[in-house]
Amino acid sequence: MVNTRILTREFDYHRPGSLTEAFELLAEYGDSAKVIAGGTDVVPQLKYEKIAPNHLITLMKIPELNDIKKDNGGLNIGACARLRSVKQACAQGPQYAALHDALCSIGKVQVMNMGTLGGNLCTASPAADSVPPLLVLNGRITLASREGSRTLHVRDFITGPYTAVMTASEIMTEIHIPSVQDHQGSAFLKVARVAADISKLSCAVALQRDSDRCVSCRIALGAVAPMAMRVKEAEELLSGTQMSATLLAEAAASVSAEIRPISDVRSTETYRRQVAAVIFKDTFDMAWERAGGKR
Repeated sequence: MVNTRILTREFDYHRPGSLTEAFELLAEYGDSAKVIAGGTDVVPQLKYEKIAPNHLITLMKIPELNDIKKDNGGLNIGACARLRSVKQACAQGPQYAALHDALCSIGKVQVMNMGTLGGNLCTASPAADSVPPLLVLNGRITLASREGSRTLHVRDFITGPYTAVMTASEIMTEIHIPSVQDHQGSAFLKVARVAADISKLSCAVALQRDSDRCVSCRIALGAVAPMAMRVKEAEELLSGTQMSATLLAEAAASVSAEIRPISDVRSTETYRRQVAAVIFKDTFDMAWERAGGKR
């Protein structure tokens, strides 16, 4: 029988108006409950019968989870803030450029209007567009439960493909991007089969420069390993050095060697290694220019 991709299983739908109410629902229903925000990942899982919760708990009616606020040069983003709203907030300051680039690269209007930044992180996809920018921008997240809250770096949140450290009793409440220093620039680029597709690979770079000297550099790639990853050898090679075309080519070769891509329906391992070097150089050049002029 052909699966028509409709929701075949019945469930109770809960709309808590506060975190306290949401925590109570999670405690009451336990493993039979599933939290949902924008639904761009959860609804397809329901349609394909990959999950079958008896209770669906939406977080979209909790006001503080939708807030976006500036804080001493940084940005506090509610976990349920729509991607379109986050993109608009990031457009207001060059310090958020890499995340703005990533959100601009999402080709589906429906995803931009419904998807949330917290949901993109919680899905923990190796190809999630928001993760590499948040890695290089030193993003932090806050997880809350009835017992209290904890804050951790994005790099410590995702532990593998579609797995994260968040427990069943916790809810992601906020993503924080700290303020940046002067003469810092960031950028993000990705390669995809078509504009609306998830990435074959992606790259984010954040750097600080002093004239032609690269003071510091952070590089992250997505869809090239079990989870988005920083490439530390290339970072160390560039940080504290006078920039040159030769050095950038050496760093690009290091990026290609350090990643751990696989061959799948979107690309081969060889293709990803070759393109990673090219997209890294392009992303670095964008970030370098934004930090204070052309290299």
